[in-house]
Amino acid sequence: MTEGPRTPDGRCRCQVAEGKGIQERSNHDCGADANTKDENGLTALMRAAGEGHIDVVQWLVNDCDADVNTKDKHGLTALMRAADAGFIDVVRWLVNDGGADMNTKANRGWTTLMIAAKAGHIDVVQWLVHDYGVDVNTKDSHGETALMRASDSGRINVVRCLVNGGADVNTMNNDEETALMRACGRGQIDVVRCLITYCGAAVNTKNNNGETALFKAACRDHIDVVRFLVNDCHVNVNVKNKDGYSVTRLAADRGYYDIVRLLTPFVLPDRQMSTQNTGEVVGYNLLTFDMSYTGFVKLGYPS
Repeated sequence: MTEGPRTPDGRCRCQVAEGKGIQERSNHDCGADANTKDENGLTALMRAAGEGHIDVVQWLVNDCDADVNTKDKHGLTALMRAADAGFIDVVRWLVNDGGADMNTKANRGWTTLMIAAKAGHIDVVQWLVHDYGVDVNTKDSHGETALMRASDSGRINVVRCLVNGGADVNTMNNDEETALMRACGRGQIDVVRCLITYCGAAVNTKNNNGETALFKAACRDHIDVVRFLVNDCHVNVNVKNKDGYSVTRLAADRGYYDIVRLLTPFVLPDRQMSTQNTGEVVGYNLLTFDMSYTGFVKLGYPS
C-alpha cells in the first residue's frame, strides 16, 4: 500500500476515517498505509482503539494488515490506548483475535494492566486479571505495580480486584515505598482504609528515608488519613526518619497545626524513649506550640 495524502494535522485519510468511526472497506479506497504514523507516532489503529471503534479496529487489522503491536512515541500500543479509555470489547478482541502482545511495556515500563488500573477501569482490570491471568505483581522501571498505581489514584474497586487476584499489598518500589504509602501521600482515605482493614497492609513499614505511611499523610496535611492511622490503627507516632526528625516535627515545620495537635497526645518525650530503649535517662526535649510564633519552641530539660 502507498501513503496517501495527509490532512493539515498530519493524519492520513485512513486515520481521519477511523477517528470518525467510518469504515472504508478497501485499501484502494483508503489510499494509505494502515501503519502510517502521525507526528505523535499514532497510527489509525491506535486512534480507533482509543476511541472504541471496534468495527474499524477489526477492519484495520483483518483487511489492512495494521500492526497491532506498533508503539507511539510514549511506547503505547493500540491495546494500551483501549485499556486507558476503558473499551473492554476492544481490549478483548485485540488480545483474543488481533494478536496483541499482552507482555509489551510502554517507555516507563508500564503494562496494559497498570494503565487500566490507574485509570480505574474495573471491567478491564477484572478481565485482564481473572480471565486472561496477567501477572498482577509486574513492576515498571520505578518498581511500581498496578496496585500502587490504583492506590495512588484512589481506585478502591480496582484495589480490591487486584488484591483478590494475588497482588502483594506490601511489595515496595525502588524507593522502598508501598501501596499504602502512596495512598497516604495522596490523601486517598478510602483506599487507605481498604488496604489496612481488608488487605492487611503493614502500617509501620519504612521507606528508604526511614519514613512510614504516617509521614506521607502528615507531611501533606491529609488529616483524615492521619486521624485514621493514629486512632484506629495505632501506628507508631514516635518513629524518626534517617535525618532524625519525627513526623510531629516535620508537620510543625510545615505549619500543619491541626495535625500536630492530633499527634501531640501520642508523642513520647525523648527521656521516656531513651529510658525505654536503653534503661538510662539521658535527658529529653519537648515540643510546645507557640500560637504567637506559629511554630514550635523546643524546651530542653537537663538529665
